[in-house]
Amino acid sequence: MRKWSPIYFVARLIVTFGSIGFYKKFESNGQLNIPKNKPIIYAPNHQSGFMDPILIASLRKKQTHFLVRADVFRSKFIITVFKWLKMMPVYRQRDGKSGLEKNQAIFNQCYRILKKGNGLIIFPEGNQLNKKSLRSLKKGIGRIALGAETKYNFDLDVNIIPVGINYGHHTKMQSTVLINYGKPIPISKYKNLNQISEAKAINEIRTDVEAGLKPLIINISNDEYYDTIEEIRLIFPELVHHKAGEFVSTLYAELKSGQQLISAIEPWISSNENEAKNLKLIVNSIKSGTTALKLKYHLLINEDHKVFVNIVFLILGLPLHVVGVILNYLPYKVPEWFVNKKIKDPHFHSSIKMIGGSVTIFTYGLISSIIFGFVLGWNYGIIYFFCSPLLGLFSLKYWVLYLKTRGRIRYNLLRKKKDKKLTELLKLKEQLFTILKDLY
Repeated sequence: MRKWSPIYFVARLIVTFGSIGFYKKFESNGQLNIPKNKPIIYAPNHQSGFMDPILIASLRKKQTHFLVRADVFRSKFIITVFKWLKMMPVYRQRDGKSGLEKNQAIFNQCYRILKKGNGLIIFPEGNQLNKKSLRSLKKGIGRIALGAETKYNFDLDVNIIPVGINYGHHTKMQSTVLINYGKPIPISKYKNLNQISEAKAINEIRTDVEAGLKPLIINISNDEYYDTIEEIRLIFPELVHHKAGEFVSTLYAELKSGQQLISAIEPWISSNENEAKNLKLIVNSIKSGTTALKLKYHLLINEDHKVFVNIVFLILGLPLHVVGVILNYLPYKVPEWFVNKKIKDPHFHSSIKMIGGSVTIFTYGLISSIIFGFVLGWNYGIIYFFCSPLLGLFSLKYWVLYLKTRGRIRYNLLRKKKDKKLTELLKLKEQLFTILKDLY
């Protein structure tokens, strides 16, 4: 494993700048929990293929290594690129006995990385799943952490940092993401237990990592009512903060609001079977009703939505939007087409879209700038190179504002003509809020 990788450095820049356009809001919380000048193992929940590790790595100054399932290392070219990106294969039982035997060499590599004081990302859940629920953790993270300390006589002071990754939606552009760092778990605390029983020490680490992760994420444990609770969670902040006259200004505050909801509603569902079934019907009706009317949940909160300022901005900004679309449409659409046509696993969609889009926009802009430079002069080429992506970002934000404004206008028109479906929808919203209000 190379000490410093120029490809990793470039990839980190791409992710850093790409996330600005890809996410509507990107926040991190708890970075002061990360000890300085100590070997760190980051233990995140896992929802989104490559996006999870690259987001964490993009926030770290040091080049951080991470373990990836071995089946994605399919060719010599991919293996070479992955090595430059500090990715290492980890083999699972399904990969066969020979694969599991190779893990020891990978573990030894992890020990050396930690000895040098570098960071390591290991997903304790083992694989990704598009659900806001924490799954059973694997033993690998404890084995590697204890293995490194045992190999070097517990002189490393390795710390595990639980990391909660919270997506608004894990595949869509203009969604949100919160990286939430928990309290460090020093492996030195398991030294005495490890001397008695390595298996017990590994299980204890797994238990502590799980306990550290749960407060950092949205964790819906009720499978039967998962969809119902998730939909309520999306509606709930709008209702609660509207009634309280508050505004959710940070993703962290939104996370805490959602956690409070789940901690109240899951016990209520368990002890109120008939009421819970009625709740599910109400939520399903709200979801289908908003979809049928082409509305978003937040539009149901206020009686009237102001649109004048938005319309003026959309009119004045239209020429810039058109220019931005012309300059960036092709490099924006190519990665999207590739993902939709070629990538079957949705867990990898967001990372490929963001990285692919950033690369194609940069490459397309560079080639176009050179052409402009030859034809019109290099001053124009340089101006084009820097202005083109900015205009593309403006066009993206413009389009989002257009969709929001269109939704507001549609809602206002439906309300003005007293549409029966909207009236029924608003009544269902009030019923839902009445139920939720009784939980607190």
